[in-house]
Amino acid sequence: MEQPGVSDRTIRSLYLTNYFTVVELDDTSIGASWSDYKLSREHLTETQSTMRSLLNKDPLLVRFTQCYAATDGIARSIRTAIVSALSTPILCTGEDQYFIAARDFPFHFFRGIKYAVVIGFGGYLDYLIRRTSAQRIHVSDLQYQYRKKQIEREIGIYRKKYPSVQLSVSDGSDSRDHLQKADFVSITGSTLANDTLELLLDSARDCGKIILQGESASIHPKELFAAGVHLVVTTLKTRDVAKAAFWHSTRDGLDLCSWLEGNLKPIYLWPKITRD
Repeated sequence: MEQPGVSDRTIRSLYLTNYFTVVELDDTSIGASWSDYKLSREHLTETQSTMRSLLNKDPLLVRFTQCYAATDGIARSIRTAIVSALSTPILCTGEDQYFIAARDFPFHFFRGIKYAVVIGFGGYLDYLIRRTSAQRIHVSDLQYQYRKKQIEREIGIYRKKYPSVQLSVSDGSDSRDHLQKADFVSITGSTLANDTLELLLDSARDCGKIILQGESASIHPKELFAAGVHLVVTTLKTRDVAKAAFWHSTRDGLDLCSWLEGNLKPIYLWPKITRD
């Protein structure tokens, strides 16, 4: 992070839930990340207590996340939430030398699509089916085997209502083949927490339009743009998110849904050098 004063920040509060991991810094900046872990309530309580005990000697959990992020979903989720919180002040300004933030939906970005890939069931899938010219859409979801009935039921509804659109879905094992052929890719921000984003972007490097979208994507976009992302869609986390996490930490975290799935207005982060 190049933002002045970042090295002086400390974590004030850290909340672990099986839905989202939330961090609040000493300057009241809030960050959030999809939780790449599923723990029992007892394990959540124990782990949260352990993480908080590390803050005295590691106030931004830098050493912890560097040591364990490669192998541990908790460390990856915490790291993503911390980067999100550190990014919040500069994202709130609306621009810097790398990006400019807009509030208007980018209709033009969705024009002329033929073959779209959606990484993570949901996201812009509904919009792509209903509102674009996409003739083929493939969905890759790492949780497909666990959510197969739900996903197939919803895909079945779309197939019946939009028979002209060729829809397919998989567990992500064939993502590379689809990404190499697509002209539009929508990637969930959760890939920042499960450490799959870099590989996905490498596979999609020849794609003309790549969106990284979701609550976990609220990080400074400089490195994302450098890696091939053309547009980041996310939200600015308010203190209400931290309050909800406070009341429902070490639980499933679903009470955060009201804030992380609808109450926060999206922002669209564009590369400054290419924005007209």
